[in-house]
Amino acid sequence: MIDIIPTIANMLADIGTVELQFPDTTADFPVITLSEIANQSDTVLHGAERLSVITVQIDVWDKAAAVVADMSAQISAVMVSKGFRRIFGQMMPDGELQRKCMRFSAKIDELNHRVYSP
Repeated sequence: MIDIIPTIANMLADIGTVELQFPDTTADFPVITLSEIANQSDTVLHGAERLSVITVQIDVWDKAAAVVADMSAQISAVMVSKGFRRIFGQMMPDGELQRKCMRFSAKIDELNHRVYSP
């Protein structure tokens, strides 16, 4: 089982601040939150995991919907270019904040870290 979260956080760092938990309402927005929501064995060879299907949730938070939309488009482009497939995307206003929730999934080769769209 691999931990893909640090790699994804680094991939998104040029787009904005990445947090691994819900942002405090006093945070310096915009903020990107990142969490792993599934990490499943897909293929086991000779008693060892070879392929895993990993699904992550990425949320973009800001007070301006236009900022959220722009950052979400950038994130989607980066994730898709790295072999992930967006499987969910929805605007979810949350009080005074605008939020775009996106989920991405990929099949990852544990041996050579290649990423394949599931």
